[in-house]
Amino acid sequence: MMIQINKPPVFLPPPPLQWCWTTAAVPTRAARNLLVLNAPTRPTTIPTTISMTRQVRHSVLPIMPMMKRRGRRAMAASDSVSAAAVVDVDMEIRGKKNTKNNKLKINKNNKVFKAYGDPCLDLFFNVTQRPSDYREKQQETEKEYHTNMFNYLRQQLPLAWSHDPLTTLKLIFNLSSCRIGGSKCYCEAFEFAAVWLHHNHPNTLLCNFGSLADSFGPLFTLLDVLYGLLVPPQDQLDHTLEELLQRENLNSHADRYAHDPTYRLLHDRGMDAFAERLKSDLEKLKQNKLELKPCDYDDDVDDDTDYSAKRGSLDAHAYHDLHVSGATYCLLTGNPWDAHKGRSISLEESTARRLLSPESDVSREWERLRKEVLAPLKNYSCRQSRFGRWERCEVKKYLEEVKAATTIIKPDALLPYDILRYLEDGNVGEAAVLQWKAMVQKVKEGGKFKNCWAVCDNGGCQSRSLSLGLLVYELSEEPWNQKVMNFSLPDSRCKFIPPIHFLPQLHSIQGLDDVKSKFSFLTRMERRMGISSICIDIQMVFDAILEVAVKENLKPEQMIKKLFLFTDCAGYDWKGYEILYEAVRSMFEEKGYGDDAVPHFVFWDLWWGYRSPSFDFTHRGVTVLRGYSKNLVKSFLDNGGDFRPHHVMEVAIADKEYQTLAVVD
Repeated sequence: MMIQINKPPVFLPPPPLQWCWTTAAVPTRAARNLLVLNAPTRPTTIPTTISMTRQVRHSVLPIMPMMKRRGRRAMAASDSVSAAAVVDVDMEIRGKKNTKNNKLKINKNNKVFKAYGDPCLDLFFNVTQRPSDYREKQQETEKEYHTNMFNYLRQQLPLAWSHDPLTTLKLIFNLSSCRIGGSKCYCEAFEFAAVWLHHNHPNTLLCNFGSLADSFGPLFTLLDVLYGLLVPPQDQLDHTLEELLQRENLNSHADRYAHDPTYRLLHDRGMDAFAERLKSDLEKLKQNKLELKPCDYDDDVDDDTDYSAKRGSLDAHAYHDLHVSGATYCLLTGNPWDAHKGRSISLEESTARRLLSPESDVSREWERLRKEVLAPLKNYSCRQSRFGRWERCEVKKYLEEVKAATTIIKPDALLPYDILRYLEDGNVGEAAVLQWKAMVQKVKEGGKFKNCWAVCDNGGCQSRSLSLGLLVYELSEEPWNQKVMNFSLPDSRCKFIPPIHFLPQLHSIQGLDDVKSKFSFLTRMERRMGISSICIDIQMVFDAILEVAVKENLKPEQMIKKLFLFTDCAGYDWKGYEILYEAVRSMFEEKGYGDDAVPHFVFWDLWWGYRSPSFDFTHRGVTVLRGYSKNLVKSFLDNGGDFRPHHVMEVAIADKEYQTLAVVD
């Protein structure tokens, strides 16, 4: 039932943390309204049209004014109404008739999912791993969280597959991947999606099953999928390991293998891939390529004596000969859950049939193999994980080739961060300068970023923030290319009671002509290291822009069109920005500039901890992006800083590993 409410005005409970105005008046020099991370105040009357499927409660939520950091999310109020069943909210202040991209979907458990107008985008942005502090935010147990995701996947996967099968397949594998930048590593959701794929498109899963262990996850992922076909993921959530062990029926695999040809084909494909990797490990051991130590043959000793010295002598180019798969760990795991899964799918028996001759005494040969070969390999595999794969730095290798003139300079070969970290290198520093100039020239020829500017936050992700900010400064036009901005503390610093108020500071870099001097200047600006909860006066940024425009007598077409804030601060809720936008627009009009002269604000949280980049929303005047990956930076450069939801999704599945996936049925 559709209910239209105009009188009295209705306000939905705001998010527990949001940028807000301390008063409702248009800001002036005399009485500035600071835009802070604070307990939100309610704006003046805003007519609201609400379409709802259930009654909306109007109670005021308890608000937590502080932001918790390094959980990387803001704390939220402990009230279920924060996930109210609102299907469509159209605030007239936005001035939009089409609110298609602002609609929300909800499931039976009142879990709110945003709709992006594309089933694949919905699947990509809404299915995410449970944040570390999610219990504090929603008071939702891990089981409830995964159940909500399973219900959503059940309804969304058919829609996405009908819309674009190949993209949906890539998004399913994106859930599994732990190796590729921008992947989610959400194993529970991937297992559910793989089971759905097996039931609806078995040949497609069979065709791409081997890619799981090759590119998208640990070898045990194969076993997880096979186990999920015997015990559905929801059953794994509903029962403890003890309950599953009590009802453990090893005959279920035998029955399924005998009577279900699709399961049999998939099981054989998985076991073949598993045995191939184990055979490769055994061959390396046979040829004495592995640096096994005496302690590897002792199950009771974990000795890493002198290993720290040994790791430094590893030959990076020959390391592929020293690496072994995780096959032995899967066979000899001490994890009760993993051991139960291995028994359920007959892992040991299936491997023995592929490794041992039928004429041999399988049980006796397997025991000998376990003690003399598999156990040492497992210990070696666990020990090698401490130093990981050591590979020669491809960035420095390329710069050395540029220096030696053995290769031509490729402007798009390196990213800004990769170049700037070698500026002061005594060996390849000059090559890095040449590479930077070539990259800037290529982007400039495309006419990108000429009407852009940036604010650099010298925080935890300083190198990323400054590299992107310096590139934007280099590409902007006069007078903006001679000015930089960061955030710094005010003069009175006697009280460090969070949240700390940071003020934008405008600096001139006029006279600094080379990239080394500019980058050195940026790195010397005041830093925010160690300060987690902060307030930033965003209005002062627009004040500074307007002041420069008036002083330089700039025309509207010379104004900044897009303003970037590169930071590593999470937890901001920019819905209050709409009020700020209206105030800033009024300020610009007073100075003779229209709506088109107000810069679009792009807030990019560069923190490395996000499993996958997320596109929070684009409202009038602001875009919020979270996450960092090489592909995302490439998209940033290719599209001139113009981010759309499909850009973020496309870069997440753009790596070469995804190009091997194929839809068969």
